[in-house]
Amino acid sequence: MGAEVGKPVSNLGITAMASVTPAIEQKELTILRTELIKLSNTKNSEMIVKSELDDALKKSGKFDAADLDIFAKLFTLFDTGDEAVNFRDYLAGLSACLMSLKVPERLQFVFGTFDQDSSNTITKASLKRALVSINSVASYFGDPVLTLKDLDQIAVETFEGITGGTSKTMAIDPLVEFLLNHPL
Repeated sequence: MGAEVGKPVSNLGITAMASVTPAIEQKELTILRTELIKLSNTKNSEMIVKSELDDALKKSGKFDAADLDIFAKLFTLFDTGDEAVNFRDYLAGLSACLMSLKVPERLQFVFGTFDQDSSNTITKASLKRALVSINSVASYFGDPVLTLKDLDQIAVETFEGITGGTSKTMAIDPLVEFLLNHPL
């Protein structure tokens, strides 16, 4: 699915994306994330339907028609088959579109989406979900991507490299630094 596997992965696959998503900014995605977290807490589910996303987007700010079209297409990309998406996976993929931020800041934002208790930590499963989401969006835009096996390897090596494989969670700050220096 998508582009050929390439190494290096062009700063997590942002080359083609850059020409399509320059107006998507952190402020609006932060508001969107906050709205979706509130909704998730109310529903006790991370799954959202398109109408819920549309309502949250209206509260988020100044998205133009092109942005809204991208949001809709990425909703379809992340659709689980029942016209719903996991909002954390969706936002992680969408966060890759934050072209106004440098890669470390984008990664901080992505992983913050999975920081469910505001402890500035992430689990290995959430790390992999975030990487798969970013990879899926990069593939959608035609950028080079990694294989699922590569993403598994990154998640395992990252946890082993930072925690020695002994912890169920790891701090986000060293995670970002480790990933930026990872050969894949």
